[in-house]
Amino acid sequence: MSDGEDRATNPHNPLLPSPRTRVSPPSTASVAHPTLALLVDNQHFVATHVALQQQLITSQHELWAISVGATRVCAEREGEMRALADQAAHIKAEARAVAVSRTEVDQVHADIQLLVGARIDL
Repeated sequence: MSDGEDRATNPHNPLLPSPRTRVSPPSTASVAHPTLALLVDNQHFVATHVALQQQLITSQHELWAISVGATRVCAEREGEMRALADQAAHIKAEARAVAVSRTEVDQVHADIQLLVGARIDL
């Protein structure tokens, strides 16, 4: 509202308020009600803020625990994979050794057959 709307004008000087018009300060009750409402709202917001902070801390702790668990699982899997790779390499080496031994056995067997044939001829 403009100044002209909330006070009557003085007939002698239109720029001055009428002597009958008084501006009264707001009553204590009208100020106290919004203030109390704001205090209640503020207490609600503080309680909500505290609850949200606690939930955030709990969630961060759970996330940290999950991260630690996932790191452990990955390390275990990597260890298992290394062990399997080592075992596979060992089995391949044994297979090559068996193949070499088989070749030698086959050669010995062939030599025996030759010797048996030569003995029969004698």
